[in-house]
Amino acid sequence: LRERDHTGKGAFVDVAMHDVALALQTFEMANFFVGDTIPRPHGNTTSTNAGYSAYETRDGPIMIGAYTPELQRRLWQVLGEKDRAIAPTLYDVGERSGEDARDLAAHLARRSSAELEAALQAAGVPAARIRTLDAALDDATGARRPVVVAAPADTTDTAAMPRFPGLPFKLDDAGFGLRHAPRRHGADTRAVLMELGYSNDEIDRLAATGAIRCA
Repeated sequence: LRERDHTGKGAFVDVAMHDVALALQTFEMANFFVGDTIPRPHGNTTSTNAGYSAYETRDGPIMIGAYTPELQRRLWQVLGEKDRAIAPTLYDVGERSGEDARDLAAHLARRSSAELEAALQAAGVPAARIRTLDAALDDATGARRPVVVAAPADTTDTAAMPRFPGLPFKLDDAGFGLRHAPRRHGADTRAVLMELGYSNDEIDRLAATGAIRCA
């Protein structure tokens, strides 16, 4: 669309999920191209940087993004180790990854995920609890994110689903809402069949045999 606005000609967009999945692995691809070493699955951890990994806390996992030496310095300060020697470069961070990971796991296991999340974010260290789906959806609803939308206030038939999946983006800071909630299964069967010429008695017989569903 931008090309069309600029030159008057549009363009065909070809996006493959396979290509996107590979594009999300640029770090592993670069290491492979340099060293020809095939990477192994490592879940939510990073083998070359202990500060950029997921750890278990006292009450659930947390993801920490302390990738640089400066962020790792802040991380260790939050954990009470202000005098800990910090690797001066990213290369040195990788060299110390094993020792750092063991010490971080021991520290983090003693504290709650909410406490750590708040303390690390206050110190400027990227960190977030790894939430379950229900907790993540509650957060999105509370923050008025458009990925979750409420059923319209004037909808009388919303007991089954008071909230609905929305869109993961905003345009001009505006979200998207629903004008009408989805109807219950069979809510309009009778009306549609009557438009097609069926009588109420015929519709009742079809419903009784299980051929149709009427809410």
